[in-house]
Amino acid sequence: MDMTLVEHMWIAVVVQLGLAFFLGLRGAGVAAVMVFLGREIAQNEYEALRLPEFADMNLATLPWWAGLRHGWGLGSVLDVAAPALACSLVLVLWRAWRKWR
Repeated sequence: MDMTLVEHMWIAVVVQLGLAFFLGLRGAGVAAVMVFLGREIAQNEYEALRLPEFADMNLATLPWWAGLRHGWGLGSVLDVAAPALACSLVLVLWRAWRKWR
């Protein structure tokens, strides 16, 4: 198992709990997941530069959609989906606890 998934989940939950006072638990979870989404898009932009179709380009001239369209493998998807799942679980557990209380 890739341990970065677990690390990303914990980091996202810590960020979510840290920002919850300012953004609410849902907004903080979205912000935490967007950090990982942006990171994956940036990594995929660098991967796209290795493709022959973008061989004569650099990051400044790369099309805006290159990081969204190229480079997405199972690892990239899981690096975003795992924090999203963890933050969603925190929100569901918080709401269940508030309702039960």
